[in-house]
Amino acid sequence: MRKIPLGPLAPGAFAFLAVTVLAACNPVFAALGSADIADIWHRFEIALDKRKLDAAVATGDEAMWRPIMGEARHFNVPREKGIALLRQYLDHPDPRVRAAAAQYLFELGSREGGPVLVALLKVAAEGKPVVVDLALIAGVLHQYRYPVDAGIIYAAYQKIPGSRLLMYVQLLGSPLAIPESAQRLKKLGMLDGALMMAGLMRVSDPESMAIFEANFKSSNAARREQASWALYRVTGDQKYLDYLIAVAEEQVGLRPRSDNSGGDAGSIAFMALQQTITPQVTKELERIEMQARMTKRGLEAEKALIGLFYFHHDYTYVDSRIMAQFTGTIPKDGLLIGSIWNLAAARHTPEIEAAAKAYNREAYEREFIRKEGRPVESWIFQSIPPYIPADVRPPLNQ
Repeated sequence: MRKIPLGPLAPGAFAFLAVTVLAACNPVFAALGSADIADIWHRFEIALDKRKLDAAVATGDEAMWRPIMGEARHFNVPREKGIALLRQYLDHPDPRVRAAAAQYLFELGSREGGPVLVALLKVAAEGKPVVVDLALIAGVLHQYRYPVDAGIIYAAYQKIPGSRLLMYVQLLGSPLAIPESAQRLKKLGMLDGALMMAGLMRVSDPESMAIFEANFKSSNAARREQASWALYRVTGDQKYLDYLIAVAEEQVGLRPRSDNSGGDAGSIAFMALQQTITPQVTKELERIEMQARMTKRGLEAEKALIGLFYFHHDYTYVDSRIMAQFTGTIPKDGLLIGSIWNLAAARHTPEIEAAAKAYNREAYEREFIRKEGRPVESWIFQSIPPYIPADVRPPLNQ
């Protein structure tokens, strides 16, 4: 099969443009079913060249082999073919090759590489030299909710210190990280995420609590926002949650603007509301999302809708917003959330699929057919921060 050069086009752009032209030139195309459309996509398939990849891997130059291996994730490569290629490198002698193959398998919806990544952490925990980014490995396992013992990550951190690696021990809620979280808070305050992570760990010794309270009373809005999230995690006191709600509401015009507005204001507040799964906060996010659409605050609307989908599982509301966009209930010049197609494909109800086809057939073909089988984690972290404690989003059942 002829290989289509990627050139400067984004992944899938060539086939998308080609099929768009087919649709414009041939009205019969619009009546094709999913099987027919899938067959058309295969005509634009990128052929994976294992011999070329093997030759690049043999050089030991990661800059040469990684881009070629990465083509396995391309939307013009059938997912099953990408998985079949990548699994062949899970036992490669070079740990960098094994780690990359495992990571890309996760992106395609296969968890076969999980044991490979855990094994690399164990090697580091034993004090043996490693040539891979351990924080990246821990991040992939956390991103895709693959179960890993926090003690292994902590042992690796002790051998190869780094705040990014420690963060995943903290996100797993391991008691091992409590003393260090308290020490980092006292030493660094807001720097390097120390305040936020201490709050997520629910560090509650008197000195730490005093630091939280001092920051909550600060004249700096960012300090107040982080401290309020930490204090709510530690104490559960409603007044701190109310403060975060007020900050988020200001960003979309539900409250008058104040010194909580501007700059990066609201980023922690939105993260807090995404991760606080209560009926009150669910309804609050619905209000914020609706108001953000009305005021064309796209970033805030997306944060609210993603939170309702991924954390709150408020599918009735999420589906209603997807359908409103696709059926024209929202005016055509109204706000189109950037992730609406990802959300629609993730929900994939018969009603949403039919509405998506009618709304934009080419986008439907791209999002529903070529991305089928890929996990939401392969795109969701483009829209939400990765700082998700295990008690908010526990591992998937195996």
